[in-house]
Amino acid sequence: MKIGDLVELSAYGENIISNIRYQNQLGIVHFVRSDQASRPTIYYKVFWFGNRRYKHKTNNHPRRDLKHIKAKKS
Repeated sequence: MKIGDLVELSAYGENIISNIRYQNQLGIVHFVRSDQASRPTIYYKVFWFGNRRYKHKTNNHPRRDLKHIKAKKS
């Protein structure tokens, strides 16, 4: 995953309680952070759009919480 990729929550990510506000939304990756100090996990900071109800539009997610948006075939 790279900066600028369109993403949504994966099936795993939708089952996490803290991600409920991001369900059925699209997001764009705008920062990638590697946390090598504690464990080798890469976090993606995602700007979510499509829901005006929540103030916090960004959140850090591990890779398994996210999936790429697939283009629809016409």
